[in-house]
Amino acid sequence: MQPNFTLKKIGSFLRPMPMLFILCWLFAGKINAQQFINGNLSTGSPNSAGVAAPAGFAWSEMQTGSNTIGVNANTGAGFSVADNFTIGCGSWTVNKVTVFAYSTGFVGAVSPFTDIRIAIYNTNPNTNPAPIFGDRTTNRFLASSTASMYRVTPGASATTRQVWKIEASIPAIVLNPGSYWIEWSVGGPAANFSPPSTVIGTTTQPGNNAQQRTNTGVWQ
Repeated sequence: MQPNFTLKKIGSFLRPMPMLFILCWLFAGKINAQQFINGNLSTGSPNSAGVAAPAGFAWSEMQTGSNTIGVNANTGAGFSVADNFTIGCGSWTVNKVTVFAYSTGFVGAVSPFTDIRIAIYNTNPNTNPAPIFGDRTTNRFLASSTASMYRVTPGASATTRQVWKIEASIPAIVLNPGSYWIEWSVGGPAANFSPPSTVIGTTTQPGNNAQQRTNTGVWQ
């Protein structure tokens, strides 16, 4: 059984928020895969209005008081998002990153996402440092599949925003203990958004600090 490590930092867009991602990694010298999960996305079924999600799916329901249902992370439009993580002890050899996104109105059975860009920094990216790994130009797409969730506004039950998992293959980068930031963008559909991490009953928690890089190169 693989342990999950969760950093709980929940919020909305106008307040700094976390963007959900998963790192798959190995302890140096060991072969068992682990996961670092940056937050929560599913709010379960039924929604706050008592409506059950379609069979096999759950809702990811934006909480009342939040300000956005998703954040533009569209590679083709020049947007990206970033959030931080900390390695407390022991080196991690990261070999995969999974992020989440939806394309409003897409109804196909196969994921529309075919592109994911990854950059990792050892400092806040809003100072425009050089990444220690990756860039904004290399497509590291590995696979994409449904996350079995629909992103909805409070009390809504629309199925127009199916959430997909997008996996990036990483060539076994070794990260020593310390603080890091990961930046990503995804592409394929003309318009796509990354949903912020969501927990029922709250819109923000201490430590929220995720950022978006706009198509003018400004971090906010």
